[in-house]
Amino acid sequence: SAALAVFYILNVFTAPFTQFINGSGKLKLSVYLIWTGCVIFIGLAIPLGRLWGVAGVVIASIITRAISLWLSYYQTKLILENRTFGLFGK
Repeated sequence: SAALAVFYILNVFTAPFTQFINGSGKLKLSVYLIWTGCVIFIGLAIPLGRLWGVAGVVIASIITRAISLWLSYYQTKLILENRTFGLFGK
């Protein structure tokens, strides 16, 4: 389905950023992002799953992956520009 295609496209775009962050050792934000993403996903997957079935669960995955992509991109940009602060630099 189209929703799964969007989800996999987001995964492809997120992977280089997360690999760079993991390689740089700035993992504190990633750890928090994983746990926060789980809570957001479950909070969205249950109502969207009831509303739209499997497509709703995939949409919940898309939303959480889009948040992850944005934060990973932003953290990578800060690391490359040597302007990290707070959780982005730990």
